[in-house]
Amino acid sequence: MAAHPRPVQVHAAQPGDEPGQQLTVADFGATTDGIGAKLAGKSRAIAVPLDSARGMVGKVEAGDRVDLLAGFNVLGGGAGQGRPVVKVIMQNALVLDAPLAAGGGIGGGNQTANVVLRVNRDQATEIAWAVDNGKIWLVLRPRAGSPATKPGLATAESVLTGVPPVAVYGQARRLLRGR
Repeated sequence: MAAHPRPVQVHAAQPGDEPGQQLTVADFGATTDGIGAKLAGKSRAIAVPLDSARGMVGKVEAGDRVDLLAGFNVLGGGAGQGRPVVKVIMQNALVLDAPLAAGGGIGGGNQTANVVLRVNRDQATEIAWAVDNGKIWLVLRPRAGSPATKPGLATAESVLTGVPPVAVYGQARRLLRGR
């Protein structure tokens, strides 16, 4: 029941409906182009707020596949100082929606835009946590033929000295356990 005495305006009814005519479900058109139509089973959609540089805003478009990198300052060791770490948190995510470009103008470089990705429930939780506690980057994948690789970890040591990420990952795990 409407709270206001004026009649409810229906904008989604099909052409040809007459004023005062009772509407049925068949009178409404099906939505086939929404994001929800691209989800099935256990898949979810999550909007990831990104700036134009990290999110490739204006470069990534619906239908593209991307990897997500997350950067954090991991606390550990005796000094209480954060150690920067970047980790691949998802590979081959389908872009469901992306803005054409971020807002421009003076100071426009710091504006964010949402890129919507298809993920599962657990990935959505990890991405939400990473957005709130770190920095996220999108990495565009080739349209076809790009195999999944073992997700890596980058630290100051692995970037500056070439120490393999697996060895650094073991060191990071020990730091996280408080050794």
